[in-house]
Amino acid sequence: MSSSPRYEDLFAYLDAVARAGHLKKTSIDLARSTLKRVLEATDVTIDTALNDLDIDRIREQLESLDLKPTTAEAYAGRLRRMVKESREWATGEPLKKAREEKSMIDYPLQLRPGMRLNFTLPADLTAAEVDRIGRFLTALIVEEDETENAAPQAKGEEETED
Repeated sequence: MSSSPRYEDLFAYLDAVARAGHLKKTSIDLARSTLKRVLEATDVTIDTALNDLDIDRIREQLESLDLKPTTAEAYAGRLRRMVKESREWATGEPLKKAREEKSMIDYPLQLRPGMRLNFTLPADLTAAEVDRIGRFLTALIVEEDETENAAPQAKGEEETED
């Protein structure tokens, strides 16, 4: 049986995302600084269970140290995010999302003067997928003799006269 996550696990989470390159160094440093400040200035210990963290109480304790309320809230917000993200990390969700994001590539296309399009496509796009996209785009063609601003109709949609 695994024990419930503790405050020290937040440091381990930051180490893991730093090694994986999922956050910038400045973000990691700011998060570590927040964790250390909370340890120094509140009754939270390294062994405090994450489920027992009362972040509103932590914010109040930080404010009582003559921190501006906005500064104390910034610390509390970062701590809330880290707790949430570390739980997600433990389930593998961010890894899955990061893999999905890394496997997509943005392609800009200047369609005509003043009109730029952006496509986000899989990095491993196959010939069959390109063909499918081409067929989809072909279905959107508006003939030149039709009204210049006419929008293509969705399949099954009929024109109606007013």
